[in-house]
Amino acid sequence: MRKLANPLITLCAISAAFAALALVGMALLPRPFAAMDHLSILLGSPRLAQNDLAAYKSYVSNNLTLDSFYLLAHSLMWVGMAQLVSRRATPLGTSVFLLGLSGAILDFLENELRWAAIGTLLAGNLPSQSYVAIWQIVLAFSFWFLFLAAAFTGVGLAGRSRSANLVAAWSLAGILAASLTYKLGHFYSFLWLIVWHLLCACFLWSNRAAHESEPGKR
Repeated sequence: MRKLANPLITLCAISAAFAALALVGMALLPRPFAAMDHLSILLGSPRLAQNDLAAYKSYVSNNLTLDSFYLLAHSLMWVGMAQLVSRRATPLGTSVFLLGLSGAILDFLENELRWAAIGTLLAGNLPSQSYVAIWQIVLAFSFWFLFLAAAFTGVGLAGRSRSANLVAAWSLAGILAASLTYKLGHFYSFLWLIVWHLLCACFLWSNRAAHESEPGKR
């Protein structure tokens, strides 16, 4: 049998690398304020001047544009990771795909909720506290679905090979990074995510070969 590159897995590998680059791009975006808390801004504490609010909108616009590219690439990456996990256990691979895709959809929803809230602020009003609470809940679920999908990926890959064990160890470490977010903020979980996407890109690329029978053989 000879090995041929699986175009889907190849595309998923490239998407994972692109997702990592998009995250780096978001991290490097210049912030309009030295200390910026999205929750406080949406709640109007402090109430931003119109110029500051316009600068904040510009930042969020750039951030959400990069995040949209990230989420599209991120979603495609889950297709490849789920397929590799399914080689061991199909139900586990299905769980990885559903959790990953659900997290991405919730992240898109969170972006739209935040963008709509900024529109309310620009109109001179404050979003209701219940609206902001819904935004926070959607944000939390999108966050945890992603890390749970990664953990399921780690379970599905553990023990398969040295490279699979490396991805699995980092995947499972994500649960610790996510849990520490409440104590230490998002920096470490964000850094974990960049490294994880790069590891997934390398792993998908190294496993992009698909077996096909040589002519005359079955």
